[in-house]
Amino acid sequence: MTSSSRYRIRTDQPAATPSGGLLQREVVERLGREIVTSRYSSGTVLRMDELAGDFGVSRSVIREAISVLAGSGLVQSRKHRGTVVQERKMWNALAPDVISWHLDDPAQRDAQFRALVELRTAIEPPAAYLAALHIEPDQAKQLIQLATVMVNAGEAGRIDTFVDADLVFHSLVLQGSGNPLFASLEQILNEILAGKYRLGLMPIVPDPVASRRHLELAEAIASHDADSAGKACRFIVQQSADELEQGQAHG
Repeated sequence: MTSSSRYRIRTDQPAATPSGGLLQREVVERLGREIVTSRYSSGTVLRMDELAGDFGVSRSVIREAISVLAGSGLVQSRKHRGTVVQERKMWNALAPDVISWHLDDPAQRDAQFRALVELRTAIEPPAAYLAALHIEPDQAKQLIQLATVMVNAGEAGRIDTFVDADLVFHSLVLQGSGNPLFASLEQILNEILAGKYRLGLMPIVPDPVASRRHLELAEAIASHDADSAGKACRFIVQQSADELEQGQAHG
């Protein structure tokens, strides 16, 4: 069974890791945000000594942080030039950190959410359809349990419990599709759902209709009714998009 703790809402405080990992993560977060918000524009050369002084850390910590950012395409080491900030078109737009940094920037938030919602609309309903055909019995059982938790939590106004169950529920739909490419996008979907919560762009009290539609989706998948599963999922995704639009309008 997938643990809900794996999908907890992101916070601004990185989790502690051994061997200086916390310092490295702090540098990754700050430097990544500064690149995404164009404090460091494309073509800027990042010098290790200057960064170490600015952040008050060793060159080795900077080097490790730069390596993480290079993995997301934000920077690249170039011969005779050093570490250079890449053009946006070279960034890994699907990297969870890059998505999160875009969402946390008010100037880029709406465009990033719109792109994510469009991606989710294209992916999740077909994944739900496939899940009805391929899901394992234990996964189907867990989906129904999670949907039931969402219904009960929504009625009781327990938003944190609702969101935790929601994150695992939608991840499980992708996993249950049997398509490894869909399953690989679960972290991206997590950023969409968690980002809405973190940024206050979802109702304080979950819509009971949406909660029940999750239960309908779970039951359709468990009964191998692919058409009903796809339909229920399209409703959920569209309602989520509508809530996001309303939240942005009042933000």
